[in-house]
Amino acid sequence: LANRDRQNAMADSQRAILVGFGRRTPALTAAPRTVDALQSGIESRGLTLTPFDGGSIDLLRRLDHPVLLPLTPARTNADNGSETNTGASDSEPRWLGIIGFRDDRAHVAGLISNRIVTIPVDELADHWLETGIIVWERFDGDPGRLQIGEEGRGVLWLQRSLAELHFFEGRPDGTFDNDTLAALTRFQREHGLVSDGVAGPLTQIALYGLLERYPVPRLSRDEPTRSRIASPRAPSPSRAEIAQDSGDRG
Repeated sequence: LANRDRQNAMADSQRAILVGFGRRTPALTAAPRTVDALQSGIESRGLTLTPFDGGSIDLLRRLDHPVLLPLTPARTNADNGSETNTGASDSEPRWLGIIGFRDDRAHVAGLISNRIVTIPVDELADHWLETGIIVWERFDGDPGRLQIGEEGRGVLWLQRSLAELHFFEGRPDGTFDNDTLAALTRFQREHGLVSDGVAGPLTQIALYGLLERYPVPRLSRDEPTRSRIASPRAPSPSRAEIAQDSGDRG
């Protein structure tokens, strides 16, 4: 990871995620130089980006969408978020794309040029800064933040989605009432979300990930998206490729 050029890591991550959503990929000459350019290159192709902080690998797996994560060559301390010096000369984080999980391994773009590789989830967590950007598509428009008292097509979509997943038992009518609130909070609680009764971006992402009618490039698929930059049989990187001189744990 310490040897990986930051700009090239962002370019590979961006292309892998765009391919997963069936979007046109940028020319190599348009490789992003900054995180802002990385995001704008994805948003310009009709996708939505939602930042999150203080998350967990388990939550990412529940949301089931591709995600961009900053990984630092130094090892992070899970208890206080501090970093342990591993001898790496460049401690700036590299933004990598997570495009799949299988058992205890993650499919990662951007770590090795033009390849999708698999790394142990524990090793991923050791270098993750517990923040990131989820990439998703608003298939049914932008309903905004839905909460009790709201009315309209967005609420109707929410009610129908919750009903399809067997959380809402009333008649979908486009009015966010107490029955809708109860169904929503139960859904949030059972899927590791903040059960605040507000259908914000993370709740909508979770719903899209669970509703099979939407063509989401889900993290839970057995194999990562096959693309011109993806090699599903690519070898796993060694620990030296994750962080220079990190040494064995324990």
